[in-house]
Amino acid sequence: MNTKEELKVLGSFNGAGQVYEGERFVADVNYSIKEVEEVVVAEPSGGAPSEGVAGQRNICGVVRSPLAEVLAHYSGARLTLHLQDGRVLDFTVAKKLDGNWGNACLIQGLGGFLAKS
Repeated sequence: MNTKEELKVLGSFNGAGQVYEGERFVADVNYSIKEVEEVVVAEPSGGAPSEGVAGQRNICGVVRSPLAEVLAHYSGARLTLHLQDGRVLDFTVAKKLDGNWGNACLIQGLGGFLAKS
């Protein structure tokens, strides 16, 4: 039996939001993030149907802001994105994106989405 890993997109979220460090406002941003789940698919021999086992969930994406240089200085720090729909996401800045990305940073979610308190 062979196995392979696939990414299943659970949701894509785009909008305008605000980034905070604790209670301190950092920047207004536009975001494009995806929630994905790693799925291990077993491919049995003999023509039996494939079976998938759900694995780790992950949230990652891009935030754009004229203050991307400022956000890049927070690399590795815990920040909070307040999404347009009222949810919040704790995240870290993985890196500032260069080239055609313009004023953008790659982000990595810390846990899942939370309802706004």
